[in-house]
Amino acid sequence: MKKAADFLKKPTRVWVNELTREYLFEERHIRVLNLAAGAWDRLDDIREILGREGYQVTDRFGIAKPHPLLAEERAQKRTFAALLRELGLDLEKAGEPPRLPPRR
Repeated sequence: MKKAADFLKKPTRVWVNELTREYLFEERHIRVLNLAAGAWDRLDDIREILGREGYQVTDRFGIAKPHPLLAEERAQKRTFAALLRELGLDLEKAGEPPRLPPRR
């Protein structure tokens, strides 16, 4: 059963669908999982841009400044981590999420 949102990148959709096969999620949890996956995709896009453009930009006066996307990178990391915590997928802090019963 497909649970991943269509707007996600293919590897991220695979990750979401693997988690939904492994863990018992209610519909509201799947929505939160898709939000976390979207944050991961944005983080991936930001990393690609920073890889091309570097971590510094030069302003109109020729002064090097941190790339504006560095703040967004931090925000997406916090969002991703917070949503995983909300789902109980940060196994160090929360208990292990319920797993599906073994298939027979």
